[in-house]
Amino acid sequence: MADASGSSEPLVLEIEAVAPPVHGGAAVAVVLTLAGAGWYLGVTPWIVALFAALFLGLVFTTWRAARRDLGRRHDVIVEGDAIELLRIGARERERFELAALRYVQLRDGRVVVGVANQDFMYARAGLLGGEPALERFVAGVRARLAERDPNQAAAFERERAQYEDVSAKPASYTQMTAVILAVLYGVAFAAGVYEDDGALGQRLIALGGNAPALVRGGEVYRLFTANLLHVGFAHVALNLLAILTAGPMIERVLGAWGFGAIYLASGVTGAIGTVLGAPATVTVGASTSVFGLFAAWAYLSLRHGDALPRPWRMTLLTSLALLGQGLLGAFLPEVDFFAHVGGAIGGLAIVVALVRIGPARLRRDPPAWLRNATRALLLAYAAATAAVIYLGVFA
Repeated sequence: MADASGSSEPLVLEIEAVAPPVHGGAAVAVVLTLAGAGWYLGVTPWIVALFAALFLGLVFTTWRAARRDLGRRHDVIVEGDAIELLRIGARERERFELAALRYVQLRDGRVVVGVANQDFMYARAGLLGGEPALERFVAGVRARLAERDPNQAAAFERERAQYEDVSAKPASYTQMTAVILAVLYGVAFAAGVYEDDGALGQRLIALGGNAPALVRGGEVYRLFTANLLHVGFAHVALNLLAILTAGPMIERVLGAWGFGAIYLASGVTGAIGTVLGAPATVTVGASTSVFGLFAAWAYLSLRHGDALPRPWRMTLLTSLALLGQGLLGAFLPEVDFFAHVGGAIGGLAIVVALVRIGPARLRRDPPAWLRNATRALLLAYAAATAAVIYLGVFA
């Protein structure tokens, strides 16, 4: 490792490929989940077997490529005004201008090197010299940048600090929300809500589905409860995946309060969109909140991108793809177009207001008593809803 002051010598972060972990149990669990979901949804067994084989093939291919890489060096080298990196499994090193380097971090057991709009990831166990070597490398890069352009050094330090500040925040409320939705679906399944007898719609209405005629008649609580219900496994699984994709980013940038405000408000505005635009339908699902979260993410990325670490910024192409997915609902009878639009509008309105308050203020940790009280209320609400579903209070 060169001294930080020795700008003529290359800076080297020594990384060695290590044996990949083998998660056989997790792979088997995924295959069993696919089989169970296929059986429940009535999918032809050979199609389930095909997807399971493709999944296992992908796992095996990834593991084999990593095994072939075992013992190979993946040193990150800074020499002159350039930085060279080698991807795991790649044959040739890639070269970038040093000014394109954004951060060098430890994250989730990996060394992450951000260059331009890409992340190069290496196993933390392969970092020769441990964290002290990483700190020396970062100090050397900072000194090298300062020699050439103080503005580049300041930008590197700013983005590195921003990444550390945001990524260190927990996303516990996003995770709690996902767990609550999954548990409620499980309770509904156990209670026989999804029996194939042609009466699913009536049962969902009885449990709090968004029926516009009943909402207009005074049952306003349906604007809130419809968000907790789903029509089946695929419905809840896709919504959980979307929440766990967008939710952590929103919560880490805008805090638990920001995530909660966007999630709840977009759920309500999406339900109102159904009442106003599709009065003859009955809708359920958390997709209203999902569209609110993704709309907020798109707004932060396109209008306040400097507030987000570079890997977390949504591109214009991704934003347009999500917009297209929402508009697709106008042509599919099973999808509530007005709910999606209403959720997106609610998410945009709330995130604009939250940005004015200031993300730094929103990320401040609330007092312990308030955090515990909020968690208790969420769990009590979920327990009450589960009891309503299981006991059929509204039936």
